[in-house]
Amino acid sequence: MLRFAATLALLVVSAATSSTAPAADIVLMWRQLRHHCDAGKCSLAEGSRLSGPANSTDCKGRLLAYEYGRQLLPARGLQLETFDALQLEATCGVARPAAAPAAAAAAAAAVRTQLAAALAAVPAARRVVVRPGADIEAALRALKQLPATGAPKALVFKAGFHELTRTIKAESGLLITADPAAAAGSVVVSGGVRLKPSWKKSARAK
Repeated sequence: MLRFAATLALLVVSAATSSTAPAADIVLMWRQLRHHCDAGKCSLAEGSRLSGPANSTDCKGRLLAYEYGRQLLPARGLQLETFDALQLEATCGVARPAAAPAAAAAAAAAVRTQLAAALAAVPAARRVVVRPGADIEAALRALKQLPATGAPKALVFKAGFHELTRTIKAESGLLITADPAAAAGSVVVSGGVRLKPSWKKSARAK
């Protein structure tokens, strides 16, 4: 898991998300799930030993995972990519949450304004730009070598996918942010490991 120890308030790396993003109605989702499962429409997980037309164990687990993710990372808003990956709509009858376009656009604009203002306060000579494929740890070392003048420093990620291989710690007074000029959602910093799975068709597939 990625951990930053900077004491300066950090702006979220991706300017596409905001803590003001509309919240999904979790209570309504649970009602939809129960109604779907009570009607015998909930699919069983592959290899499940449970039986019965109203089995809801698998769907409850999926919705719990989505709800926990929302609580764990509220700044990510609706987390639609997580919702889709859990197949809550197709498998469990839960309607896909939708953000109000105007509200989402206003929230994104507010985040970009805040991000640009914070970065403008950092002198150009005290910024290090990180491009996709660059060594993030090397960029942090370069920032640490700058003279301790008391002025803020910034680590700016350009648009693209940035991969971390280990946990990093940022010094106090360091702003870590996406490039304000990058398109919304185009800056991704990941500490995950890329998988190369071997897929096979399920016996239950139609």
